[in-house]
Amino acid sequence: MRVHQGAHRRGQRRPPVTARETGRARALQDVPLSDTLHAFRIGFEFLWAELVAEARDPHHVSSDTLVALSSARWRQVGDYSDAMTMSYREAAAELLLQREHERSVLVEALFTGAIADQSTLWETARPLGLPAAGPFIVVTAAVPAPGREALPGIEAEADVRDMRSTE
Repeated sequence: MRVHQGAHRRGQRRPPVTARETGRARALQDVPLSDTLHAFRIGFEFLWAELVAEARDPHHVSSDTLVALSSARWRQVGDYSDAMTMSYREAAAELLLQREHERSVLVEALFTGAIADQSTLWETARPLGLPAAGPFIVVTAAVPAPGREALPGIEAEADVRDMRSTE
């Protein structure tokens, strides 16, 4: 087992770049954050088990070194989990904005008639989560202020009633 001590000597820990890369990748793959954190826990549990196995043989490692190693591992659990979570949330927010923009463009195309042929119409409905067959209801509402929702909570209410909606 090796410990990277270069960064510790300077009084600062290495930034967990791999954790940030993993967080971003999993968000872009739509892997739930809880599943990603669970995978991190499994990895750190493995490292902990290896450390415990080394501790059982007093001839390999001194007790001072084991204490230092275990402290370093626990700090890594927090550092890596925090970095991965932050990167995951940033990427998920970017993805949400991208999807919302895409939805907005598709909805506008549907309502302005920019999509005329039937096959393209249904290809557009699919990413919006709309069914292939109606009936459909169109609701319009005034926006109370720029950047505000016209009908806050309408999508959640539609979901409760097993209806699909898009804005």
